[in-house]
Amino acid sequence: MVAAIVDIAHVLSTGLVATGDFRGAILTATHGLLAESCSETLYVDAIRAARASGAADEAERLSDQLRATLEALDPEYAS
Repeated sequence: MVAAIVDIAHVLSTGLVATGDFRGAILTATHGLLAESCSETLYVDAIRAARASGAADEAERLSDQLRATLEALDPEYAS
């Protein structure tokens, strides 16, 4: 079930970027992250949409959040 949510959020987010709805793409990806907080795919979707919209601060915040999530899973990731 979680995998299906991630897949659907990814497809929707990608489609929204293609239509220029960057805010919708970010929201879709971040809502998908509520179901699977470790989905690198959804983080990348949200970061790409944020960058495409010119929201550099939001892209940086999402990148930091992804990095922190990965470091929490594997402390050696930071090395």
